Amino acid sequence: MDNETKPGLLARLRAALLNRATVPTKHPEKSRVHVASRTISGIHVNPDNILTSSVAWACCRFISESIAMMPWRAFRELPGGGAEIDKRHPVDQILYIRPNPELSTFQLKETLIHQALRWGNSFCEIERDTVGRPFALHLLHPDRVQVLRDDNGVLFYRVSNGIGGTVDLDAMDVLHIRGFGDDVVGYSVAEYAAQSIGWAMAASLFGASFFGNGANVALIVKNKTALSPEALAFQRSEFDQLYKGVNKSHRTAHVDNDTDVESVGTSPADSQMVEANRFLVDEVSRWFGVPPHIANELSRSTFSNIEHQSIEAVQRCLAPWVARLECEADYKLFGINPRGYYSRLDMEETLRGDFKTRAEGFKIYREMGVISADEIRDRIDMNPIGGIEGSMRTMNSTYAPLERIAGGTAQAAAPVPAQATA
Repeated sequence: MDNETKPGLLARLRAALLNRATVPTKHPEKSRVHVASRTISGIHVNPDNILTSSVAWACCRFISESIAMMPWRAFRELPGGGAEIDKRHPVDQILYIRPNPELSTFQLKETLIHQALRWGNSFCEIERDTVGRPFALHLLHPDRVQVLRDDNGVLFYRVSNGIGGTVDLDAMDVLHIRGFGDDVVGYSVAEYAAQSIGWAMAASLFGASFFGNGANVALIVKNKTALSPEALAFQRSEFDQLYKGVNKSHRTAHVDNDTDVESVGTSPADSQMVEANRFLVDEVSRWFGVPPHIANELSRSTFSNIEHQSIEAVQRCLAPWVARLECEADYKLFGINPRGYYSRLDMEETLRGDFKTRAEGFKIYREMGVISADEIRDRIDMNPIGGIEGSMRTMNSTYAPLERIAGGTAQAAAPVPAQATA
C-alpha cells in the first residue's frame, strides 16, 4: 500500500512537533471579528441566510457548480515522463465514479466548495478499508465539526453525531477544504462580509416593501374639513383597497367634495434603488472574488471583452479553489509517500473559447505534431478513426532545424555517403 500506516504516521507527527521551537495554537480560531447578532442595517446574517441575497447566491453557485463540472481524476507518473489516468486506483473511483452510495461526484465537489465559501471550511470523513486504503468520502456539515489539538499539539477533528455524542477523527481521516484564513482554519465570508451582505439584503427588502406596502398613487387627497374617526378610517380603508399595491399604483383617486387633490410621485430611480443595487453587486462580489458580470452586472461589459472576462474569472477565481482541492486530496488520499500518484481537476472545459477559437487551437497543435487526429476527436467526443491513420502525428514540412537556418539554407541536405577506406 502507498499510504503510511496510521500509528506510524501519528508517531512521525508527534516527533515533528517535539522538534518545533514554537507551540501550535491549542484551539485554532475560526474568526477574529466580532460576530454581532444583527448588522447595522438591522439584518441578521449567517452562512445559511446569505443565500437569500441574489448576489451571494449567484457567486456561490458560479464557483461551486463550475468546479463540480470539472472531471477529477487520479494520475500516475510514467517512468519515461508524462502521466496517465489510473482507472483502477481506488482514489480515482472515489473522485470520478462515486464517493459513496448516496452522493455523486458532482454533488461532492459542489457541496465542498459552497460550504467552504459560506463557512470558511468544509469537511469529509475518509472511510478506509482494513489496510488503510480510502474507499469512500462522507460529507460532514461544518456546524458538526470542531478543529482541535490534543495535549501533544496533534490536530484532530471532533464531530457531533447528535444524540450519539461526539467522535474524534484523526487529521488524516478528514478531507478539510479551507478557505482564505489563518492557521488550519478558514474564515467565514458570512461573518467577515456581514455588513456588506446585510446591506444588500436590506436593500432587497426595502425594494419589496416599496412596491408591496407603499401606496403609490399619482394623486394625494387633503380633506378641508375634519372627518370623524369612523369616516377617516373608512376613507383610509377604501383608499388602501383601491390604490395599495404595485398592480394598483398610479391610478387617479376619485374623492368627495371639500377636498384638495395634489399630485405626488416617487420612483425607484428617485430613491436611488437602481444605483444602490448596482453598487451592491460589486460590493458583495468582491467578497467572493467573483467578477460582477457573473452576477449579471453587465454595465461595464461589452461583446468584445466578455469572453476574456470569463477566462479571467476561471484563472483568478476558480483556479485557487481547484488548487485547494488537489493539494488536500493528494496528501490525505495518497499519503505522505504518494509514489508518483496525484489528482487533477481538468479545467480545460471552463477555459476553452468558442468553436472557431477551439478549432484553430487544435489545428495549431496538429501542425506542431503535438496531437493526432484521434486525440482531437476524443476531445470533441467523436469516435476514433482507428489504425495508423488516426494515431499518426504529422507536422508541417516547412519546419527546419535552427542550425540549418543559421548555416544559410533551409533545405534538407542530401545524406553524405560513407567513403570507403583503403
